[in-house]
Amino acid sequence: MTEPSSGEPIEAVLAQLRAEESVEQDASQRALLRHEAGVLEESRGRSDEAMADYLAAHDADREFRQPLLAIIRLLWGKQAAGEAADDLGELLERAIDLADTAGGTASALWELAIHRAHVGEDRAAALAYLEQAVEQNPDDVAAWLELELLAAREGATDLRLRALEARASLTNDPSWQGLLLTELALLCAGAGDTARAASLLDTVAGLEGRARFRSRLALESVARAAGDDELLAHAVEGQAELITLALDDPDDAGSWGVGRAGVPRR
Repeated sequence: MTEPSSGEPIEAVLAQLRAEESVEQDASQRALLRHEAGVLEESRGRSDEAMADYLAAHDADREFRQPLLAIIRLLWGKQAAGEAADDLGELLERAIDLADTAGGTASALWELAIHRAHVGEDRAAALAYLEQAVEQNPDDVAAWLELELLAAREGATDLRLRALEARASLTNDPSWQGLLLTELALLCAGAGDTARAASLLDTVAGLEGRARFRSRLALESVARAAGDDELLAHAVEGQAELITLALDDPDDAGSWGVGRAGVPRR
């Protein structure tokens, strides 16, 4: 349907939609008509009227996803404004059931996790929903980020490691990837896996990004904490190599992260 551009045409179209809906016998068609009316009401800022239409559309056809998603969107807006958003959790669960793609399921699971964590304060359930979300769509960066943040709050180290690793694999920015892998390495070291930490940090050193020098500093920290003199020497040698390169080519030093570490330039 073409959206009218002024108030008068909208009123005319709304009147037509409501007249058609009042005599329509087919439930799915009634749902479609009420949904279109809701879209028009929302387009002119009448959110309460739009909500009423979306709810009527949802009641008429429980398998019709669009009005359900519109209701959820409006309830999120109410919640953000500090208003009550009753039944949002239940509606999000319904959205999961109606999702017809893996991406749609993942998105609904992510939203439900946000609701459970920040409104219901059920972080265990939120973590479970986020795990399901990334299983449905392993490329969902937002779900992995939320999983990492919530896992950190809950002290779920294994989940946090998994999320960081996934986030690092999903970015094409070598600097950002290096920072994520460095954080992952430090977590591994904190969990006692020095070998994996060292391997990850060496991977960062091989990336063309600003995290290279930081990875050598992190490796030094890991080596000192582990009391590993051989690893410490490897870290210091890596720092010296990058500093030498930076002194020879100051213009490129920042691209390796050397300048940011305070290394003097000629």
